[in-house]
Amino acid sequence: ASDASTHDDAAPEADASDGGEVRDATDGDAAPLDAAAPDAAPEKIEVAVGATFDVRVAGNVTTGFQWKLQEPLDPHLSLVSDAYETDPNPPGPGGAVKAGVGGTHRFTFKGVSAGVATVRLTYARSWEKGPPARVQAYEVTVK
Repeated sequence: ASDASTHDDAAPEADASDGGEVRDATDGDAAPLDAAAPDAAPEKIEVAVGATFDVRVAGNVTTGFQWKLQEPLDPHLSLVSDAYETDPNPPGPGGAVKAGVGGTHRFTFKGVSAGVATVRLTYARSWEKGPPARVQAYEVTVK
């Protein structure tokens, strides 16, 4: 499962160490999926109006794959930030760092108005035609 955490504007940002799990979107032998079909049933998230929440998905931009928010975003939500963070890559023997280290893509959303919204993320290479390699969906209830 992906890591989806909620927090209010004054709370520190949550990370995977808070008990959540970061889903590695690059594992497995799955065939490409139809963009309308998520890898699994949508994860359910509840958030208060005005609160923000994070969704984190593991990936590796060095392979050309990137997570993207499938537009349009439901009007009950707004996208606050969209950032990729490379995993730590400490130097190994001889001081060399590993090439191709993966990371985590973090999307931060805000609940704008009460209702139910679907957030759909796709993992694909921009130059390849056809369906994305992965699709991750979230059903967000804003209260």
